[in-house]
Amino acid sequence: MEFAKIARAEAKKLGVDVATLRNEVKKARAQFQAKNPDPKKTSEWSPLAQSHTEPVQGEELLPELTGAIRRFVMLDENAALIVALWVLFTWVFENYAETNPYLRIISAAPGCGKSTLLKVLRWLARSAWLLVRLSPSSFTRTMDKERRTLLLDEGDAFLHENELMRNLLDGASDPDTATVSFSEKRGDNWQPIELNVFVPIAIASIGRLRKMETVEDRSIAIHLKRATGAELKPLDKGRRRTLKAALEPLALKCAKWAADNGVTLQSARPDFPEAMLGREQDKWEPLIAIADMIGGDCAERARALAVKVSAARGDDGSTNGVILIADLQEIFTEGTEFVSTARILEELHKRETRPWPAYGRGQKPIGAESLARLLKPFSVFPMSDGTSRGYKRSDLEDAFIRYPAFTPSQPVNLSKAQQREKKPGDLNPSTVELADGSGNKEPHWGSEATDGLAGQLGDVRDREEF
Repeated sequence: MEFAKIARAEAKKLGVDVATLRNEVKKARAQFQAKNPDPKKTSEWSPLAQSHTEPVQGEELLPELTGAIRRFVMLDENAALIVALWVLFTWVFENYAETNPYLRIISAAPGCGKSTLLKVLRWLARSAWLLVRLSPSSFTRTMDKERRTLLLDEGDAFLHENELMRNLLDGASDPDTATVSFSEKRGDNWQPIELNVFVPIAIASIGRLRKMETVEDRSIAIHLKRATGAELKPLDKGRRRTLKAALEPLALKCAKWAADNGVTLQSARPDFPEAMLGREQDKWEPLIAIADMIGGDCAERARALAVKVSAARGDDGSTNGVILIADLQEIFTEGTEFVSTARILEELHKRETRPWPAYGRGQKPIGAESLARLLKPFSVFPMSDGTSRGYKRSDLEDAFIRYPAFTPSQPVNLSKAQQREKKPGDLNPSTVELADGSGNKEPHWGSEATDGLAGQLGDVRDREEF
């Protein structure tokens, strides 16, 4: 009421009606705000309601994390190690995140435990935000307002060929490219604003994401398999009340460990195995640095696992073309100059841990046309030897040199700080299991109830998909 009286009095003095005066005041206010914007505040992580006060030893915490994860999800011990290290990464994110490896959770079919694993992460990771769909607008504004660990489920339902989300996720993998700029209307004017989306991210999906190769390239993938009845029996149901009671205390321990070790991690510059190049080093660096900080055999095991996982997906780049080049190096044995297309396809179809047996949108065995299309960017083309069409080693030599295949027996080459006398029971890096089980000679299913089933599960479990 008082404001209305003042407005009428001022309008009368100026010789205008009240509505005109209010419009002019609104315009003047908008112009002032445009020239004097509010200082941008840096988004922060939500504070914890509780805390763990006792010192936490990394060598004790890591087995607790892997055990808690495998209590609810059927994972081999190496996949659980990747998940546990990534959980700790979310807690030291602001201390060490010069790169931002995404955790990719992939299965070949429904019912493999992807959603359960994300629910586990919802209680273990720092300030986790679990969603089944996300718009670019919600992503940018929420992450800029408050730091969260983003857990995306059902990625195959909305991320296939989603160019805008691919662009945002690509940028979010690096602190220097994680800023999004666009215009927002304020009053009668459009003003540029900047939002930051540099946060830890995990994405679960059935199969790889179409036209999202650059996101896959920035990720460390684990592959889940559908559990048999015997494998399900020892697992706890992922009910909210059970997860909260079991995992919340562990999350507080992770927070305490991060608070005690995060600053030290800032100066960490881990060494890498010679077999790892480019982006493979970038995305594994935070996890290996954390493994070094924990100590024990964790550092050696993490490096061996990094080499194995990188070998399974192809050298730095991880596109299907690079994976194909790696496979062709094995198909073109020493002294072989020409291999027919039919022979190459026959060999590729046997590789169940590669994309070739169920390739492309139709999930059919790769054919000659797709093979030629993948090799074209490497300037490799089919030709005839007079009896059949195929490919020549001399045409592939340049690609073989530029994209060398990983050798599973290649030494891990630990840093001097990590070299130590081998002890009984220490991990042999040349025989480490892959995180998806594809390199296992004798798969470890993580339960006494399933021991002895390894030879019987080939037709029961869904095959993992690369």
